[in-house]
Amino acid sequence: MLKINKGLFLILLTVPLLMVLVSCSAAPPPEPAPAAPATISTQVYITSDPPGVAVYGNGEFWGKTPATMNINWASANHNIELRFEAPGYITERRMITHNQLKVHVVLQPRTAAPR
Repeated sequence: MLKINKGLFLILLTVPLLMVLVSCSAAPPPEPAPAAPATISTQVYITSDPPGVAVYGNGEFWGKTPATMNINWASANHNIELRFEAPGYITERRMITHNQLKVHVVLQPRTAAPR
């Protein structure tokens, strides 16, 4: 008959059990927090012909030309629609990106309807 030392038997039995318990109790590392979106701030110099044109950025009134506008961009891929309006002129629209630091627009006069 095979004789097994009691001490050796206990060691052989408890070591694998301890390894299972240690591996199960270890919590996985926490997920890294998502990075806050980086914003980009630029100054855009806006001029027009004629001067004094109303400038709207994404539908909000920003001021009249000539003007330097401080713009905060959500990301480098973000675009902003500028709308230019003046009485007696055709409205003009432009899409700009964060790397456009100067914008100049020439509004065309409305023509009178033929009678």
